[in-house]
Amino acid sequence: MNKSSSKIWIIVVVICVIGIFLYARYQNDRYANSFESSISKNENALLSNYANTTYGFSISYPNQFTATSTFASSYLLPTYWNIYSTEGTGEQVVAIVFPGSNNILSSELRIGISDEPDQVKACDKFDQNVTTSYHAINGEEFYVGTVSDAAMSHFSHVTSYRVVHKNVCFALDLVSFGTNPEVYSPPKTVPFDQRSAEAALGQVVESFTFTK
Repeated sequence: MNKSSSKIWIIVVVICVIGIFLYARYQNDRYANSFESSISKNENALLSNYANTTYGFSISYPNQFTATSTFASSYLLPTYWNIYSTEGTGEQVVAIVFPGSNNILSSELRIGISDEPDQVKACDKFDQNVTTSYHAINGEEFYVGTVSDAAMSHFSHVTSYRVVHKNVCFALDLVSFGTNPEVYSPPKTVPFDQRSAEAALGQVVESFTFTK
C-alpha cells in the first residue's frame, strides 16, 4: 500500500470514529431528555412511587431510574445524610439514581433526614460559598443552595434543598459528580448529558410531598 492510500485509510478511520462518537453522544442526550419529558407529563409516564411511612413523605420517578438506600461514594462528596453534615448525625433514606451513572459521571437525588436538635437548628445553614435562594414545592418552602467544586481531575455540582417539617430536617441533595474523561487513555465516553440529567432529577424533586 502506498503512502497516499495509507493517508486515505487513516482519514476514513478517523471520520468513522468521530461519527460513532457523535452518534453515541446524540443517543445519550436523547435518552436523558426523554426522562426529563416523561416525568413532566404524568399522563404518558410510567412512574414508580417511593413512599416512606416512617418520615411521612413520597416521591415519584420514572421506572428507568433506580431507588437505593445507599448514597454513591465520590472523591469530593461525603456519603453522609446531607453533604454539609458530619457522620452519625442523621440517616440516609433513599437515593434516586439517573440511569447510566458510572465513575465518569453520576447523577442522583439523595434524601436524608435528621431529628437531632442541633441538626434541625442548622438545617438551613450552608457554607459561605454556596449560592442560596428559596423554592416552594407542593406547599412547602425549601431553602436552596447551589455549589460546584473540582480537584484532582474530579468534579461535583450540588443543588441542595432543606426544610424542617415536624421537628425533622429533610435534606434533598441533587448531586452530579465524576472524573474528567480525558485523563484516561483512550478517553472515556461520558454516559449522558449532565444538564439533562439534572433537569430530569429536578422534576423528581418537584414531586416531593409530605404525607403526614
